[in-house]
Amino acid sequence: MLDVNGNKIKSGKVMIGFGVFFLIEFSFIPYMIVTEGINASIIMAGLTFLIPGIIMIVKGNNRRVKYNLHRTYVTAFAHYPNCNYIELAHRLNKDPQIVEKDLRRLMTNQLLSAAFINEKLTLRNTNPASKGPERSGSGEYVSIVCSSCNGINKVPKYRGGECVYCGTTLPQ
Repeated sequence: MLDVNGNKIKSGKVMIGFGVFFLIEFSFIPYMIVTEGINASIIMAGLTFLIPGIIMIVKGNNRRVKYNLHRTYVTAFAHYPNCNYIELAHRLNKDPQIVEKDLRRLMTNQLLSAAFINEKLTLRNTNPASKGPERSGSGEYVSIVCSSCNGINKVPKYRGGECVYCGTTLPQ
C-alpha cells in the first residue's frame, strides 16, 4: 500500500521481528551471569539487547496499527466510494466520532490525502436534530482541513473561506 507521497507503507512486522530477536538474545544474559558472574560487559550486553528490543517492538506495533487502520479504510472506501463518514461508520459498525478521529489521524500521518478526507467529512448528516454541522442564521457550516497546514476550519458550506491558521484559500 502507498501513502499520499507514493511511498510504501510498512506493516511493522519486520521491526517487531527484530525486537523479538533482541529480546530473545537478552534472555541469554541470565545464563551468562550464572556461568561467568556479573560484570560490566554482561550488563552492557544486556542493555544493548533489551533497550533496542523494546523500542523496536513498540515502534513496530505502532506501524502495524497505522497499517491496519489504513487498510481498513481504503478497503471500505473501495467498497462504498460514494458514502460519507456517517454512512461509513454505520457500515463498519463504529461510532461516527471514532471514524472521524481515525480519518483525521490517517490524514495527519499522510496516509490519506486531505482532499479525500475533506470530501468524506463535508458530507455530514444535515438533520438539525442530529450531531451534524453547526447551523446558524446565515447558513450551514462544514469542517474543512487545510491542505497546507492541516488546520481544521469551520467555513460556510457553499462559500469556502480562508484558513484561520495560515490564510490559505479553502475550497467550497
